Amino acid sequence: MARTDINRYRGDTKDLVMKLTQDKTVFSLTGFSAVLGVNSEENPTEDNCVFKSTATVDAATGTLTFPFAVEDVDLVGDFYYDVELTDGAAKTSTIRKGKMVFAQDITK
Repeated sequence: MARTDINRYRGDTKDLVMKLTQDKTVFSLTGFSAVLGVNSEENPTEDNCVFKSTATVDAATGTLTFPFAVEDVDLVGDFYYDVELTDGAAKTSTIRKGKMVFAQDITK
């Protein structure tokens, strides 16, 4: 599992795009789904995410595109996220996690 920190500005709704590779080749995402969860706790014991985003999956290019709604990302501070990938047999793997920092922006 890769640890990658993400820095964003409060209210930015630009999609988060992740391209998955394995041994430097595109990872086929045929039959897969993915969810990104954001939490205020690094190691929560309950499913109490601040928000979740379900990816649009491009199987051929190995790309996950996570959309963000403005009401979800109206945040400032340090949060934690992970990405769970689920295959066609309903087997789930956490493939990425890290800190997601929302900085205050100037333009409202």
